[in-house]
Amino acid sequence: MMMNITPKKLVKLSLCLAIVGYISYAIGHFQINKNIASYNQNLELGEFNKLFIDLNVGNVEIKSGDYNLEIFTHQDNIKVDTQNNVLSITANSSKPLNLNNSGIISGLLLNKKYNDVNIILTIPPDKILEQANINIDIGKLNVGQLLADTANITNNVGDINIDYIKANDLDIFVDIGKILITHGIIDVAKLQTNVGDISASANFINSLTSVGDIGKIQITTPNPYEYYQYILDVDIGSASINGFKPETNTSGNSKMVLQTNVGNIEVITN
Repeated sequence: MMMNITPKKLVKLSLCLAIVGYISYAIGHFQINKNIASYNQNLELGEFNKLFIDLNVGNVEIKSGDYNLEIFTHQDNIKVDTQNNVLSITANSSKPLNLNNSGIISGLLLNKKYNDVNIILTIPPDKILEQANINIDIGKLNVGQLLADTANITNNVGDINIDYIKANDLDIFVDIGKILITHGIIDVAKLQTNVGDISASANFINSLTSVGDIGKIQITTPNPYEYYQYILDVDIGSASINGFKPETNTSGNSKMVLQTNVGNIEVITN
């Protein structure tokens, strides 16, 4: 026997589900603020030459100023190591999800709140790191300035925003999210996303390789058009250099290889 659901009944059902969801959210929010302790830290750092950050859930901000590290978290086992001129920050533990007393929605909120970590790292503006490795599973990376010989940055879910970077070797990978570089001087750069746009404005000295699966790629460089040899490959979308269809070959000594399956490619030169 089929159940006859009128539009009026459907509206009432939707309202009931919304009310239940809101109550669960409110209960979870109350339990989060009531039951989870904070383990915030503010550390004055000495000089270091290498940086390693491994983070499950949360955000990382790197800015210029005197050495300092701020950590805002509800985890009680954040590991900070400063031995041998290396700064290592590890926050990759995960509290088991317990829904016994809180319900599904509030339990999910509780679990995320516990695992969320926010890191603010301050580095002197003239400090050049030998190596910077940053890995985030879910979160965001905001960089005011980063100077490094080698920089490897990975974010599985979330955006990477960099105001200024200077590096000999830069490798950035984002699974789902955007890559934005506003200014930079980079010898060899590799920028890759699976789902998300790539936008980079920098002096790419020797080579740039930018690969996207779904998303547009926009590159701006102060170098002239003749500076690069170009390989622009698009399956679904269009490609242009300074508003025109690119030529098949140029005589530049540096390379710019841009590939995307779905999306447009735009290059702007001086």
